[in-house]
Amino acid sequence: MHIEMSDRARTSPAPDSASAAERRWDSPDTASAYAVYAQYPWYQNALRTLLRLSGIAPGEAAGDVGSGSGRGSLLLAEHLGPSGRVIGI
Repeated sequence: MHIEMSDRARTSPAPDSASAAERRWDSPDTASAYAVYAQYPWYQNALRTLLRLSGIAPGEAAGDVGSGSGRGSLLLAEHLGPSGRVIGI
């Protein structure tokens, strides 16, 4: 997989302050990169494995904080089944 890094990301200040770290991680570039790799089977398989090991059972309710594109929420909903509930924020 190849992800292009924008000039802005290359020249971002070092994350020595909270605002610098927030700018780097809360950017359209980061969201775009996530949207790309979240489509790959290896990501989906890894998330399914984490969900299986988490102890969250079908039929329960769970939240996805920082759900972004919602791909993780969809896999969580798949894991919880039709009687489960997912809230994405």
